[in-house]
This record gives sequence, structure tokens and C-alpha cells, in this order.
Amino acid sequence: MHKDLTKEQERVHRVIKVINDEKTRLAEQVEEKSEKQRQQLKESKEIKISQGSSESVWESSAELRAFEQELMIRNNELQNSNERVAVLEKMQDEPYFGRIDYHDEYGNETI
Repeated sequence: MHKDLTKEQERVHRVIKVINDEKTRLAEQVEEKSEKQRQQLKESKEIKISQGSSESVWESSAELRAFEQELMIRNNELQNSNERVAVLEKMQDEPYFGRIDYHDEYGNETI
């Protein structure tokens, strides 16, 4: 029994390490994405819609739309990463939620 308890405790420690590693990776990713987003917002001040010909108006408005889409994609990625961190923090509090050992005439199975 003590051997099983030790083995399960080691498993819990491995799971917590995986959670911490993933949180660290995501935190770095969030910081990187946040910095890119700040840079893009600074660049957005430089985008001007040309008042010349209708062709140049269309080109500059297309550039603005493309920029807006890129910004929305980055924002969604950032939001997803933040949500994942929140899930991992909840998992860290209760990283182990059960196990079933099934034994029958056909063999053993652990779920």
C-alpha cells in the first residue's frame, strides 16, 4: 500500500510540474504577444487614409482593414492564452482527481 501511495504522490508531482511548465511557457507567450500588440498599436498611428484618388483611398483603407484584422487575431490569441493560464491555475489547486483500477479474468486496466 505504501508503495502505491508513493507512486501516486510522484505522479501528482509530475502533473504539477507539467502544469507549472505550461504556465511558464504561456506567461512568456502572453508577454511576447502583448509587446507585439503594443508595437502594432504604435504603428497604427502612422496609418493614414490617403485623400488623393479613389484608388489610393481604397488601397489605404484596405491596408487599415488588414491591420485591424491582424490586431483582432493577436487579441484573440492573447485572450486564449490568458484563459488557458486561468484553467491551469485551477488545475494546479487540484491536479489529481481519481483513478480506477479494473481487474478481471482478461487482465488489469488502469483508468
